[in-house]
Amino acid sequence: IPNALTSLPGDAEVVVLFESESKNFRVFKTSDGSLVRQGRLPRCFYIIHQFGRNLLYSTDQTARSIQLWDPLLDKILFEASGMASSAGVSEREPEFTVVDPFGKVRVVEGLTGRVKIQINLNPADFQFPQQPPLLKSFTDGTRYYVNVHRQLQMMSNSFHAEAIFPTLQITGDLHAVDPKTSKLLWTRTKMSAQNVVYLSDYRLPFLVTLSRWRGQLRANSQTSLRIEVIDGETGTTIASKPNAVNDRLFLSDYDRTAGTLRLRGAVTQIHLDFGRKVNPPDSGGDEFSKR
Repeated sequence: IPNALTSLPGDAEVVVLFESESKNFRVFKTSDGSLVRQGRLPRCFYIIHQFGRNLLYSTDQTARSIQLWDPLLDKILFEASGMASSAGVSEREPEFTVVDPFGKVRVVEGLTGRVKIQINLNPADFQFPQQPPLLKSFTDGTRYYVNVHRQLQMMSNSFHAEAIFPTLQITGDLHAVDPKTSKLLWTRTKMSAQNVVYLSDYRLPFLVTLSRWRGQLRANSQTSLRIEVIDGETGTTIASKPNAVNDRLFLSDYDRTAGTLRLRGAVTQIHLDFGRKVNPPDSGGDEFSKR
């Protein structure tokens, strides 16, 4: 089966083996290698992703119909057909996002098939013959965010920034969702290409985005680093720095007690102070405070 797997599907209970160029499979106990079951996935067209032992696969050539299969239980945990776009697999969490042509977006847990979030967005963004948008979701530890990138949006002077610490690339519309109620909290539309600093373990009350920005498309124009701090509750900009030195950031340093966050590069320091009175910034650093 054509697939995007990077390792053998499995967990502490079972592993799954497929015959070469075949939809036939065998499931073995991880502990002793004994055969649990064997069979065939007749509807499997392409394996999209693995979540432990579970496999997410398309059931047609367009990848707009999918199933999530548990090989230990030999059970379909989740399925969707006639989707408006292929499933968006999370870069950081074991989950994926699907949307139908009527704008119903669901974030699904890849280990159980449980729908964690369901929201309704503008159906016009997902109906044919429009080119299918790209979907992704992520969390800051408190809220969920769904990014819808319509691929025909206009180009801008903004580009993704470079960072060694974890970030997520977003472009287009960003929707914030309360995971407890699936209530849509706010939306920011037509966001330029940028990176969200991934800090879900910190449970910060804001998002930090990074991008490289060129003011005018001229051969001699300088590229600068742009930083923006977005309030997680309202989606408004708390603080921004549009013209920091263009640098590759390699360290994030969070002090929960002091309420500070530092992002550091070879020549650039970004200091966010949101828990106490702001002191004068260090030489060469940029400082923000929550207002």
